[in-house]
Amino acid sequence: GERQRRAGKKKAKTVREGGEEEEGAVAVGRVFAAVANSGAAASTAHEQALGALQRKVGAEKLLSLCAPPLAKLLSAPFLSKNDGVVHNAMQFLAKFLNNKLQRHADEKSCKQLPWANDEFGVSLVSNLLKFSEAENKIIRARSCQLLTHIIFSTSDHLFNSCHGLWSQLVLKLTTRLRDKSSAVRAHAVAALCSLVQGTEDPLFDQMRSLLSFDDAPAVRLAALNALPYSARTVPDFIKRTRDVSTEVRSRAFCILLKDNPISVLSHDDLVQVVRSGISERTAEVKETFDLLICTTVLASVNGDITKILGRVNVRTNEELCCQVIRVILENTQTLLACAYNHTVPAEGKDFGKCAEREDPTGLAIMVKIANTKAHATFETHTYQELTAELALFWRLYCEHVSSPEDTIDITLPDISAVCVLIRKHAGDIFISRQLVLLGKHMDFGDEIGRTNMSSLLREMLPVAAKASDELSAAILSVLRNIYPNEDELNGVVSEVIADAREPLEETCGKVAEGEAEVQVWRCCCTITKLLLQAASKRTHEDPILGGLLKSVVLPAVTHVNPAVREGGVSCLGLFCLLHLKPAQDYLFLFVRVLQHDTSPLKMLALKALFDMAVAFGSTSLGIPDALPTQTPTSVAASSEQSEGEKALDEMVHFLGHPEELGITDGNNIAAEGFAKLFYVGALKCCALLSKLSVVFFDPRSCDRLKQCLNVFFITYAFSRRSHRSHQDLLVGCFMQTIRAVLTFNFVNKQQFQQQQQQQQQQQQQEQQQQQQQQ
Repeated sequence: GERQRRAGKKKAKTVREGGEEEEGAVAVGRVFAAVANSGAAASTAHEQALGALQRKVGAEKLLSLCAPPLAKLLSAPFLSKNDGVVHNAMQFLAKFLNNKLQRHADEKSCKQLPWANDEFGVSLVSNLLKFSEAENKIIRARSCQLLTHIIFSTSDHLFNSCHGLWSQLVLKLTTRLRDKSSAVRAHAVAALCSLVQGTEDPLFDQMRSLLSFDDAPAVRLAALNALPYSARTVPDFIKRTRDVSTEVRSRAFCILLKDNPISVLSHDDLVQVVRSGISERTAEVKETFDLLICTTVLASVNGDITKILGRVNVRTNEELCCQVIRVILENTQTLLACAYNHTVPAEGKDFGKCAEREDPTGLAIMVKIANTKAHATFETHTYQELTAELALFWRLYCEHVSSPEDTIDITLPDISAVCVLIRKHAGDIFISRQLVLLGKHMDFGDEIGRTNMSSLLREMLPVAAKASDELSAAILSVLRNIYPNEDELNGVVSEVIADAREPLEETCGKVAEGEAEVQVWRCCCTITKLLLQAASKRTHEDPILGGLLKSVVLPAVTHVNPAVREGGVSCLGLFCLLHLKPAQDYLFLFVRVLQHDTSPLKMLALKALFDMAVAFGSTSLGIPDALPTQTPTSVAASSEQSEGEKALDEMVHFLGHPEELGITDGNNIAAEGFAKLFYVGALKCCALLSKLSVVFFDPRSCDRLKQCLNVFFITYAFSRRSHRSHQDLLVGCFMQTIRAVLTFNFVNKQQFQQQQQQQQQQQQQEQQQQQQQQ
């Protein structure tokens, strides 16, 4: 390669020095011969030689002199080569055609020199169109590649003056869109992109079809670059953000977020694009998306992050907005640090280098909002300025700068001032929750502020439990910071529950059932549930939790209203997970719920049973690890069963019977629960394993359940723990599964869905009748 490069430079130098003495045709022939031998290794020397000849003979004469050697260079044997020399030569020819054809078109108007009379242009395009139908795929690809450069380098007036050649060009290139070679299709798409005349052109629909359904990433990438940005193509571009090719996904993000303003995107489209970028797993594409968010998108809104959050809608897509804010804060950490020094890092992937110039992202504005505008809000009490977007950003900003690895310090307002602001926004649940969560980053060493915050949260907790579970969870998380001792926290929360239950205790249970009583019970169950979710296993014998069990949980389980019973069953399941003893004592309650209660309560009881079986082991709860050989047929025989055997029967009953509770409810819970028990070694029963296999082949089972069981069977058979015994168990249930599948009465899925709809209508009618009676 080095010898060829030197030889090319030597030949080009010889041509340039002897150009005045030799004839123009000989000089041009030597230039193209050097190009064919050495490619573009000495392209600068070739361009200088052709430039000298152009100054001597003129542009029009030069094109006529270049026609014979160019036709010889573009012969089929040369184009069929697939090496670096040909690739470099193609680049040189493309640059030559771009310069010479465009310059030639500018010098002569269309009337003086139409392309139909230009022998050079007509012969060149005709030969390339002929080569585009060659048998060799490399020749077809090279010819389409050169046609692309010719189309982009020639003015539209020249094409319009020769309609016959234009029609032939469109026809040939359209045929290449169905070529077997992906490289040919990609070059044909690139050539046709400038020939598409509006969205009503049939070529436009063909381009969209290639973008969506072509197997080759290069073709999809070419179609992505070729299609114009319009209302019809935006959905196609959004779909390409989930393409299998990393290059296509990166380019789709650039088109949607960089090449075009985000204000053009609708709310739903912007949410889809951001969600695809946030969930991106490839490091290269994720880096591209993060860079676009931190530079282009942020600069388009003048650095005001709240405008981006407003477009995404923080109230309905809070988690997505949180991830966007974290991306901005993590990738622009140096921007935050430099905002105080009036310097910003240079644009690009390296955020660590700073330059003395204006802030391209305007992130310093948000630093000012977080550090001065928030304080001004407290001082002037103009709390109306605190929007939902600013409240969310403020909370995440405090979380970011309070991390140990961050060197930026932020001074939070006084705790009492935060309490005042929370009271001002008590009517807005979203803003209230963001402000309450600020308490997780505060220092409660101030006794006055600690007392004010504690009394405020204790006052808000019963109201929040009726309105929002998320706000209740936020209040309890801050109370856990105020009272690190778990016993002290349990005492405080139990006092709140006791205060909430005062209306029920004053009437001694004589008050008639109504919405007020139901709300009180649900409030108490919600607070108890949140408290039990964070309780440690050593507190199952705690007198406070025991008092809550007797005063709230067990009465709620036996309540008349199904909504109250639902909260009671959830709390009882959490309490039983604290220790084996309560799980054994209250197993019969879950069995009664499975036998006699409504469908939602059966779901909760079924989940609780499987959770307890996985946590403590089925045999510890008295649940057998295998099905009985004979099922009880009489009432007396069933009454002799233990509670564990009854529990197993009820759990197995839902397996393979989706018509009982719905195709996505009981059957899924039972199948996934038994799969967990088999995997942890709690069950070793061929009959149960065979039932799981039948569920896998049942057409009524949903796709998610089939995917779960597919993973389970492979993992169970080749798990590291006792994989031999697992394989023997699978072999043992093989014939049972075959017999069950062959004799099973599979129901048509359409008929099953109709039955489901009828059952749902009946359930709705029953619920309406119950509400009318209440």
